[in-house]
Amino acid sequence: MTPSRTRRLAPPAIDVALGLGVGLLDLLGAVAGAERDPGDPRQTLGGAALLLAAGAVLVVRRRWPLATSVMVGVLISTYGFAELPDPPVYASMVLSLATVAALSSRAATFGVAGVFVSSGIVAVVLSADSGPDDWYSVFVPALAALALGAAYRERLTAVAGSRRAEVDGALAAERQRIARELHDVVAHHVSVMVVQAEAGAAPAEARGDEAAVAAFDDISATGRQAMVELRRLLGVLRDDSPTGTEPQPGLDRLPELVERVRSAGLPVELVVDGEPRPVDDGLDVSAYRIVQEALTNVVRHAGAAPTRVRVGWDPARLELVVEDDGPGASPWPDLDPGRRGLVGIRERVALLDGDLEVGPRPTGGFAVAARLPLGRPT
Repeated sequence: MTPSRTRRLAPPAIDVALGLGVGLLDLLGAVAGAERDPGDPRQTLGGAALLLAAGAVLVVRRRWPLATSVMVGVLISTYGFAELPDPPVYASMVLSLATVAALSSRAATFGVAGVFVSSGIVAVVLSADSGPDDWYSVFVPALAALALGAAYRERLTAVAGSRRAEVDGALAAERQRIARELHDVVAHHVSVMVVQAEAGAAPAEARGDEAAVAAFDDISATGRQAMVELRRLLGVLRDDSPTGTEPQPGLDRLPELVERVRSAGLPVELVVDGEPRPVDDGLDVSAYRIVQEALTNVVRHAGAAPTRVRVGWDPARLELVVEDDGPGASPWPDLDPGRRGLVGIRERVALLDGDLEVGPRPTGGFAVAARLPLGRPT
């Protein structure tokens, strides 16, 4: 059964719909007032155009909040000077001021509030027929909009700081995991070196070659010291995961990984293009982990969507592509602690000086594509 897909309006489309809606809201409020106090039809038509224009300007409120607020203020002031019926609340003014407070600095917010209040006071004082209703219908909503927008800005700042801290924690944890894996790879080779050095010392001693025995002893001692330093380095990184000398899984175990995921209920197939060849242990482990994390991401976010894993070999690079036919997702945000698997993939690809592409596929679904440079054939 194919998962349902929800299409969401893009921010520009939302702003267009919101601007039209706010302009119509102001216009309907003015029309209600005009029914109680009809005036010159031509003047009323011009006032309607001003209110609709004030709503239309809101389309660019995210990009130019201050300029939008000024334009809305000019249009509404022009409408007010024409002495046309006022709507209960100028919704376009309220939204533009809230946007300024939400997207601009504190100084800009206080500046706009000061200019608005001072100019409004002057206008009310100079107007012969002004009354308390003018204060309630204009200034109270405007100041409330500025206060709510400022509160929203502070909330966004706090949330952004919290998310940054979570992502930094996820990055630190992933780097510790990578360090542990590299420790295991290096420790395996160093331990093999120590064993070979100790084994080589016996024949040299039997031949009476003291220089060779001393050399083997130095190699063995240096290797053991290297093991101590590796463990000490891992301790500095504060990684409590167990370490050992067993080699980490590599590309040769991808079929086993794919079969294990398939047996868990995910329909996945593995395709290998090109001729595989030996690679460095660090790249071998990281390539396996990249595919593993990408498949884990499919299971978490796409369910049992058909998935393909492609491993492409060419003389210059290794390409790893994991793509699914699920409902897709929004482009991978850099600050999304919920996608820690993708954060780990990014760290591994960067460590290997590779390229990474993550995001929805044009035909539907989601794809992770990593391209890792290869050294000269060994």
